[in-house]
Parts: sequence; structure tokens; C-alpha cells
Amino acid sequence: MSEEQKGATPKVKLPIKTKIAMWWLKIIGVLLTILAMLSLISSCFASFDAGPVGRNWFVLGLLLVLSGILLICSGILVSKISGRSWVLGSALLIIAMILFATVFLIDIYQRQIPEGGITDTMLVILPLGILIYSLPLILILLDSKNYFRMVRQRNLAKKNEKDNS
Repeated sequence: MSEEQKGATPKVKLPIKTKIAMWWLKIIGVLLTILAMLSLISSCFASFDAGPVGRNWFVLGLLLVLSGILLICSGILVSKISGRSWVLGSALLIIAMILFATVFLIDIYQRQIPEGGITDTMLVILPLGILIYSLPLILILLDSKNYFRMVRQRNLAKKNEKDNS
């Protein structure tokens, strides 16, 4: 065994469900952020003419940008191999879900939808939001056992390496 191989920390690969969730979060976060930024830009121009409606769309756009950034951060944190980053990444994903739900509820309130009334917005945004946020959360939670086993293996390898040196 060469000197390089002895001193190297063994590579630990992320579980497949975690990889899928990580890439899903990053890609959807970037797309959501870009679309929300475009919405923000258009609402800035509309706010001069639309009065309070334009300002409300500006706030909704800011919340969507923040939600997208939180998705990206969550994906990055989940890709790190530590228990703290997994917990923080999952918490950021839940916060992003709450922000998205807030945008959805504000939109419903602004349109003053009658009780029991279903609009096109509800039919598009609700399933999309459920898909965007629930799929990676479910994958991360299903794979938590494998993820934490991998974290323990990595920590043991680092400890053994430290003891040997």
C-alpha cells in the first residue's frame, strides 16, 4: 500500500435517495429563484401603475425568491456529510415549504376566493407545491437511517486516522 493510500480518508458516498433529493432541491431552487426574480422585475414595473396590487405581487415575489434560496441552501447542506447539516438542511426545507404556503395563502386572500371555490391558480399551484417540496423531504426522511450510518462510518474513519497519526 502506498503512502498516499494509507493517509487518505476513505470516500463515503451519499445514499441514492439523498443524492436524488439533493439534486432535486438544487435544480428546483435555481428554477424557482429565477422565475421569482422575473416576477419581481415585472412587479417593479407594474407597481407604479397597479398601486397596492403591484406591491403585493412584489412581496409575493420576494417570498418566492427567499423560498428558492432556502431550497438551494437545503440541497447544499444535505450534500455535506454530517448530522448537523442534515438536520439544518431538513429544517430549511420545511421553512421553504412554509414560505411557499404563505405565498399561496396570500394569493388566495388577495383574490378573495369564496369558500369552496376552486380556481385555476389553486389547481396549478397546490399540486406543484406539494410535488416540489414533499418529494425531496420524503426522500431525505426515508434515507435518514442510511445517511446517519454513513456519517458514523465517516466519523470513525476520521477518528482512526487521527489515532494512527
